[in-house]
Amino acid sequence: MVINWPACSAPAPDREEQLESDKLELKAQIRTALADLAARHGIAEGEVDHVMWAYIDQAVRDLTFVHEHEPASARDKDAAIVAFGRPRPFNS
Repeated sequence: MVINWPACSAPAPDREEQLESDKLELKAQIRTALADLAARHGIAEGEVDHVMWAYIDQAVRDLTFVHEHEPASARDKDAAIVAFGRPRPFNS
């Protein structure tokens, strides 16, 4: 498979910055919810830190990976996105 590297370049800075901001906001909301739950049930705050680092950060990265690295042409409904080595149709 040949990858046209310029077509796979990073998203536009404003789009990239907005996504990064949204990811940070999402993680803050999740951390707050987990910390509230932990406080109500006597769970150590270190456990919240561990869950955030081990699971939530990775889940957010997994969720946004293809979107962050998609070629510009993949934004068209008829285009395909190559994710993890196999073509995946773009959902309409």
